[in-house]
Amino acid sequence: MNIFELIWVALALCVDSFAVSAAGGCSNCKIPVGNKLFGAVIFAACQGGLTFAGWFAGDSALSLFESVLRVAAFILLFGIGAKMCFDAFKGESVRRRNFLNPLNVKLAFVLGIATSIDALALGVSFAFVGANIFAAAFIISAVTFFACLLGMELGRSAARVSKRLPAFGGVVLIVIALLMLADVG
Repeated sequence: MNIFELIWVALALCVDSFAVSAAGGCSNCKIPVGNKLFGAVIFAACQGGLTFAGWFAGDSALSLFESVLRVAAFILLFGIGAKMCFDAFKGESVRRRNFLNPLNVKLAFVLGIATSIDALALGVSFAFVGANIFAAAFIISAVTFFACLLGMELGRSAARVSKRLPAFGGVVLIVIALLMLADVG
């Protein structure tokens, strides 16, 4: 694969991470730059790391774990999305909290894994086509990092328009969760 193909693959792969980052940016509070950077690093590391893990594991191990991981990702994303919708209609103090502020590393890591399940499968396909896994994982991580930063900023900008916008972010997470569950079969 050439670099342009890898960038297109990375853009397609990071859409879920972008959406979750935008949902996280939909808070009604200022998120410190360090939290944004660290959150983006977590998502990027999960995308690149699971791509590499899929390449390393190969096809045999993936078929065992992929369905279980998708169901777990569904439960996590659906639950977090539902909570975001619920919190959007509660008091101001509740709306000021999300996984980015204060930074909840465990939750950010879980969301990073949940949005990177496709990267695992992609890594397997990279093994079969003989792709340079180090270049692929680096490009996927870099594109995801910048997409997450952009998502957080867009989510934050949109939240200024409406105090109920985090409910939209929650709906986005629920839709991603339902699409993951539909893909399990």
